[in-house]
Amino acid sequence: FSDVITNVPSGFKSYFNSPKYRFNAGFANSGLGKSKKLGFNIMMRWQDAFTWEGELANGPVPAFTTFDAQVSYNIQKANSSIRLGGTNIFNKYYKTAFANPSIGGVYYLGFLYNL
Repeated sequence: FSDVITNVPSGFKSYFNSPKYRFNAGFANSGLGKSKKLGFNIMMRWQDAFTWEGELANGPVPAFTTFDAQVSYNIQKANSSIRLGGTNIFNKYYKTAFANPSIGGVYYLGFLYNL
């Protein structure tokens, strides 16, 4: 691994602050249905636990898994689409750094116009 530091002095802090492993998997499709106007996107994100090292604080950042999803409807005559989705759709609170606030779900409804 290129992110492993060896032969360092005692007490050395790298401040990498990044997990050793992360994994993302997704599945998407568009042009579904008789009129081929429907689409979807599903994403799973997993991050391993790691130890946060910083000047403010040091401590554990737990592993977490989140799911994102989106459905879309294309309006071909208007050269646009409507999208409904969210990140962390199950609203499982997680932290990306020690001493940071927890992050919950974010949901959206959008209108996209293609030029």
